[in-house]
Amino acid sequence: MGCLTLSNVDNALEARLRERAARHGRSVEAEALAVLREGVEDGGVETPQHLGSAIRDLFRDAGGVALEIPARDPMRTPPTFD
Repeated sequence: MGCLTLSNVDNALEARLRERAARHGRSVEAEALAVLREGVEDGGVETPQHLGSAIRDLFRDAGGVALEIPARDPMRTPPTFD
């Protein structure tokens, strides 16, 4: 098994990790490992969106625009090449 060492962890983050570990009844190391597992497993990975869906989600709170859809003309008769 590998070993991972984290440096430059600020005190507030470490304190929140300790509190979370206490709530779950785990050591800080076990809690950090659980957080890493959640983040890298398939369940933690966001599925990519289509561009249109991403734009719609980005501007959802801005409101919509009601556009009038024009009536369609009947199809024209296809040309004949006699």
